[in-house]
Amino acid sequence: MLHELFAAQVAREGKQQHRAVDALFLWAWGDGADDGLWNFVWSTPDKKVSKLTPLSSYLSGLFSEWGKSFTSLTPDLEFLYERFELLGSVAHLEATEQSDLEKAMADNRPNSWVWAPVGRYAWHTSNFERLLQEIGEEPFRRELLDAGFARGNETFLGLAVENIKRIARRVR
Repeated sequence: MLHELFAAQVAREGKQQHRAVDALFLWAWGDGADDGLWNFVWSTPDKKVSKLTPLSSYLSGLFSEWGKSFTSLTPDLEFLYERFELLGSVAHLEATEQSDLEKAMADNRPNSWVWAPVGRYAWHTSNFERLLQEIGEEPFRRELLDAGFARGNETFLGLAVENIKRIARRVR
C-alpha cells in the first residue's frame, strides 16, 4: 500500500503529473536549498533541527510529539519515520535504469552514485544501521519486494540500497 502511494501520479501547480514520491522530499520543492521553506524550517526557534535535513527533522519531531498518545502501538516513531524516508528513497530510484545503478556501483570511487533524495536516516547512523539490517533480512525484504519496492527485483533492491549507503556516507 505504501508503494502504491509513492507510485501514485499526482499533479503539482504548473507542472506535469509525476509520482508522489518525487514531491515528498524537500529537495523537490522550489529552488532546493534556496527555497524559503527550507530556510524557514532550518531557522525554527527550537534550533533542534538538523541543517542537513531540516524539514525531515522537523517532521520527525512533530510526529514523535503527536504520537505520544499512541506510542504503545508504535514505540519508536522516529525509526518508523526514517523507515518511511528510506523506502521513499528506494521508490524514487525506481525511475532509474538498473544499468545506471550497476554502472555507478561498479565504479569504486566513493562519490559514484545515482542521485536520490535522502532524509534524516542518512546521517542518523544508529537508525540507518538498523534499517539496513531490517532490509537485508527475511521476511521484511520479501515483503518489500512483493509490495513492489525496487520493482520487485532483488538485484535492483541491492543496488538501490548500496547506492543509498554511498549517498549517506557523503551526507555525514
